[in-house]
Amino acid sequence: MLAQDPEILRRTRQRLFEHIDAAAVLGSYVTIGSLRVADTTLSATRYCQLLAQGLAPCLDYAHARGVTLIVEALNRYEAEHLNSAEELVQFLDLIGSPSQLGILWDVFHGNIEDRDFAQAITLMGPRLRHVHFADSNRAFPGYGHLPFDDIYRQLRQSHYQGAISLECLCRPSAQTVIDESGPFIHRLRQL
Repeated sequence: MLAQDPEILRRTRQRLFEHIDAAAVLGSYVTIGSLRVADTTLSATRYCQLLAQGLAPCLDYAHARGVTLIVEALNRYEAEHLNSAEELVQFLDLIGSPSQLGILWDVFHGNIEDRDFAQAITLMGPRLRHVHFADSNRAFPGYGHLPFDDIYRQLRQSHYQGAISLECLCRPSAQTVIDESGPFIHRLRQL
């Protein structure tokens, strides 16, 4: 979305249009994650301007097909800008909060960038459309130090209705993830 080379930008948009077409059939969202990482250093203001320009045709295309794009806050080690929930909310405000654009919040990144999970969830409000769970070390929940029960309770208290998915590495092992996913989800549902 922020490439300087016009051919790369054209191909990126075309790829996003294809994902939007697929999402329209599947009834799903399209995630804008590392695709939004700039290939040069930019000020925050210039970054947001260029991202808004790059997203505009994609948002129009998504709107026409009834699809929502979700922008993921990535931590500072993976992206230069839009690292926190607050920064994403400010970006959405800047571009007029189009209805077909929401937020994907990953608690792994939030652990690095957001001072307070409850505050971040409240701030994102109805713009929050999808949540990723992975522990502080990107391991399966419970193998780091994040308070998943508290995070889940806050999501419920804020009336979050979207999906929560596990986006963890196979740590401590793939078998642990397989064996513990069902019980973890069941326990959260009992809170």
